[in-house]
Amino acid sequence: MVEITDVVRMTHQKAYKPEPRWTTVDEIRFIDGVGTFGLAPNKITPRERYRRLLVAYNQRRVWGGIDARKVIKHLKEKLAACPE
Repeated sequence: MVEITDVVRMTHQKAYKPEPRWTTVDEIRFIDGVGTFGLAPNKITPRERYRRLLVAYNQRRVWGGIDARKVIKHLKEKLAACPE
């Protein structure tokens, strides 16, 4: 049974923030590997994959230990390098 004093004590504790486990380098490696993980042929072009990922990144709010600017810059460079 939880006592009222326990609830008060829990609400006054600082929020637990774990160390980031996913870094900027990890995210860039993920971008570089997008579309290469499955065995089945992928019908989506690399350009479309990067475009969809960019839409998702622009909606993302929590980046943890990831430098969002670097990641989005890298993704935009990959997108620009893709043929139409």
